[in-house]
Amino acid sequence: MARTQPMFEIRGFKGKNNVPDPARVLPSDGVSFLSECRDTDVTDDMMPHRRTGFSSPSFPGILVHSLWSNGEVCLFIQGSDLKRLNLDYTAQTIFPGAGPSRMVYVDVNGKIYLTNGATIGYFREGAFNDFPDPQQIYKSPMVPGHLIEYFNGRLYVGRDNEIWFSDPMALMRTDRRRNFKQLPSRVTLLSAVDDGVYVSDQERTYFMAGGDPGEAALMNKADYPAIPYTAQKIEAERIGELGLSGPAILWASRMGICLGASGGQFRNLTEDYYRIQGDLSSGSSLLRKRGDSHQYLVSLRGN
Repeated sequence: MARTQPMFEIRGFKGKNNVPDPARVLPSDGVSFLSECRDTDVTDDMMPHRRTGFSSPSFPGILVHSLWSNGEVCLFIQGSDLKRLNLDYTAQTIFPGAGPSRMVYVDVNGKIYLTNGATIGYFREGAFNDFPDPQQIYKSPMVPGHLIEYFNGRLYVGRDNEIWFSDPMALMRTDRRRNFKQLPSRVTLLSAVDDGVYVSDQERTYFMAGGDPGEAALMNKADYPAIPYTAQKIEAERIGELGLSGPAILWASRMGICLGASGGQFRNLTEDYYRIQGDLSSGSSLLRKRGDSHQYLVSLRGN
């Protein structure tokens, strides 16, 4: 894989610095910050410019949210219906009455598991399917929740302050006696790397190493939480000067943009110069390639 230009590179325009007194935000060694900026983008030669505006929508409509795509399938919620976006930007209803709550998704070998807190199922070959009843003592279909992830042969679901996990290699089935862990408060992050899962509640951020999830300890990584729904997976090599490799997770927190890599290697990439202000309840994020750079974009929602 060709190495791309790091997202955070120490030269030219560095971005916004809202941590120190604005009078102290001075250029140093050719690196410049702005103490205040809005709608600002960065060019490949690390210079600031005004962000372009909005274009006409490809799919006009109201009450559209929970957009997700794996590059082949694109799903979203409109009103209370789960829909698939076609290549010609028309839409097909997949699951009428799925509910108006936020839908979350994870792709496991072409089968897309999804849940919105009230229902859980999977999408495959153009159709939505419920989880079957396992018809075994102490077993039940996997519970719905507000977050979903796949790791090491199990499906994981965040449900309020609990993390539920499926039986091994039986992603639609769980054991309600023991297949869950409780956290002090509502789960805000549930995202896996090669050898574990990054987890956050409303108080702290943790790394849960691989193995039996019922016995795995939650290793503390930060004394502040992730902002819900801001996680994106990225190859760690794309972020320069960290010396990390392999799959990693980016997410937003009030203390800055955070990175979680394999082995529980945690970095707050921006805490020295950029922190997110305001009372925030959730967000959305995406990764995009602009020129030679990969950009992490976050839209945040206040309480």
